[in-house]
Amino acid sequence: MKNGKWVMSSRDRVPLLILLGAIVLAFVGSWLPGRTLFARDLTYLFHPMHVWTAENLQAGHLPLWNPYVSGGVPWLGQPQTGVLYPGNLLFWIFPFVTGLKMFHALHFFLSALGGYLWAKSVGGSRPKALAAGLLWSLNGFWRARAEFLPLLAVLSWTPWMALFYRARSMVPLAWTGALSVAAGFWPQVAWSAVLVVTAGGWRRAKGVWPAIPLAAGLSAAALFPGLELALRSGRVAEGLGGAAAAYAFSPRQWIGLVWPWASAMSGAAYTGEKFFWLGCFFTGFVGAALAANAFLKAPGRWKIAWAALFTAGAVLSLGDATPVFPFLTGHVPPFQWVRFPGQFSFWMTGAALALVTVGSWKPRPRIAAVVLGLLAVELLADGAGMYPTIDAGYFHRKPAWISTVQGAEGRLFLTPRAVGDMSAQGSDVTEAWTRLREKGLSLTTLPYHLRNVNPIGFSLNPYSTEKLLSSLYGSPSFRAAIPILNRLNVRWAASPSPLMEEGLVPRGVGPWNLYERTVPPVPADKRFLQTAEMWDPGWTAWSHGHPLKTENDVGMLSINKDGVVAEDVRFLFRPTAFRAGLWLTLVFWMTLAAWGVQWLTCL
Repeated sequence: MKNGKWVMSSRDRVPLLILLGAIVLAFVGSWLPGRTLFARDLTYLFHPMHVWTAENLQAGHLPLWNPYVSGGVPWLGQPQTGVLYPGNLLFWIFPFVTGLKMFHALHFFLSALGGYLWAKSVGGSRPKALAAGLLWSLNGFWRARAEFLPLLAVLSWTPWMALFYRARSMVPLAWTGALSVAAGFWPQVAWSAVLVVTAGGWRRAKGVWPAIPLAAGLSAAALFPGLELALRSGRVAEGLGGAAAAYAFSPRQWIGLVWPWASAMSGAAYTGEKFFWLGCFFTGFVGAALAANAFLKAPGRWKIAWAALFTAGAVLSLGDATPVFPFLTGHVPPFQWVRFPGQFSFWMTGAALALVTVGSWKPRPRIAAVVLGLLAVELLADGAGMYPTIDAGYFHRKPAWISTVQGAEGRLFLTPRAVGDMSAQGSDVTEAWTRLREKGLSLTTLPYHLRNVNPIGFSLNPYSTEKLLSSLYGSPSFRAAIPILNRLNVRWAASPSPLMEEGLVPRGVGPWNLYERTVPPVPADKRFLQTAEMWDPGWTAWSHGHPLKTENDVGMLSINKDGVVAEDVRFLFRPTAFRAGLWLTLVFWMTLAAWGVQWLTCL
């Protein structure tokens, strides 16, 4: 930055081309025509999520509600759907595999460019800026999050937030903050904010604090429905014996910052990844050495801040091995939403990246060339083969059993054993993953419009949904669950073991024992007219133009039946939070646009 303006010259072309080339090499396997990388959450979460959202947006419908998942769920209110995040336009316009490649290219280069410009803004030389760009795009934490698209998007905007925070550029800071919120992984937004403030210092907050309400206003259409859903949803850290214990680090795994093989965690062999994502956060020996050099040269007060951030990430990554994490999850509400302590390794990696970016490093040209070469080679080598690749048609193959159920009346129910069966057998990882996907886990049935009542891996699950599904999946037997299955209009059931109940007709297709139920008509309730959706306060109902009162009937959406015929009822899901957020977002963007026009006319 010079005289308050960003300056880039023709001399920056070579470093930027090097960054772009390094990113291409890092994902060379997935760039090839007909190939794509694949992993757990891409397969059974983000692929079906983006395909269904794109289908609605292309038809001119804003997907506020999804009737096909878990008996019906609020959709836009789920932050990770990223319905209003501009970066996801790639998935709305292009087929999923093409959109995925472009999404990765865009966000990894965004992160590299942000790190490069941030290093330049603090007076860094081009070699130091190039080192920062390489580290901000090719470090292990970023690379291992390539399957978690909302998280990757937030990470990609982190160096930009730090850049604008340091420059006290309030409006650009608000923009990047709003984009991070819209991207959908809100815990990472908070963790990134801590890193940004540590890197820029608390004193700068006085000049840019209005960026917080401005960012909230710009993203209110996504933020408000998400907050509304969070207030009536439950997801807490599972504590001892749960995910918090299973996915915590050991002190030995801290070495993974410089040597990723030291941080290997259980599950890597099953997923086919080179390093299991929760245990991957490397910067390499060269990157760590550059960060250590910057730390030693930093003033005393900065050393304390960086040491505190790094230590906090290291200790919290240990999970229940120390009393710190259990205390925070038990007494500090935001920590109750953290399931994986290993995620706090972000502060270890982030501290190293920021130190390289803001630190003092002015080597001679030849030494700089050697260091940069070693850094690039090490990062590329450590991350080579991070994810396996597969034929691009993988995401579009329809399992054979889907055709049996697709278009049929009623919902699909996977028994508890079927939902819990995450085993993957095959001669290689590709075959194993293909067989796993055919089991219809999580959202994988969504592109085929199969209505199911299966538990899913969303971060926000309404209490009413959790209560109903807990009752269903907590039933001691299939026979005991029949009353709930009938009310949910479940006509299809799938189980790894044979079901011997009456009224089940075998349909021997697919990886499970698939049955069609001869469901008797549900007896008419004297008070309630029940719909086929889960209950949510955003629903409104009318009959002949007159509003009807909706109620929560054991987790189901119901209305008073007196004098009402089902065929005359019309429903609409339009939560108050979305309407308020949409109007607020429009006001903020129009105000900002008017300000921009006025500023341009004054130039």
